[in-house]
Amino acid sequence: NHAYDSQKSIKERVGWELKAQHDYPLPFEGSLKIEVTFFMPLPQRLHRRATIKMFPQHVHKPDLDNLIKMILDCANGIIFKDDALITCIVATKVYSLLPRTELTITSLEKDA
Repeated sequence: NHAYDSQKSIKERVGWELKAQHDYPLPFEGSLKIEVTFFMPLPQRLHRRATIKMFPQHVHKPDLDNLIKMILDCANGIIFKDDALITCIVATKVYSLLPRTELTITSLEKDA
């Protein structure tokens, strides 16, 4: 059996961008908490007559769980040693005039 990942090239490209943005000496290890906010663009059909305040929460595709999976796959081995180390995830998706993804990683290890 063969599993096909249609997003493999996108994940590799995002992974390289993450590596270029962060100069961690080694990937995070130990128990981790991830907080991620996906700032999604306002749909073009709403740009003329709507504001971000009118639609603060993004309730359309892509699904939040798929976005989380994508970012964790991209950061795996680059920002943290393995995504199995993640014990807590807090995630949100909202509309924004400046689409982006913000990721905060906190070590839950007592010695960290």
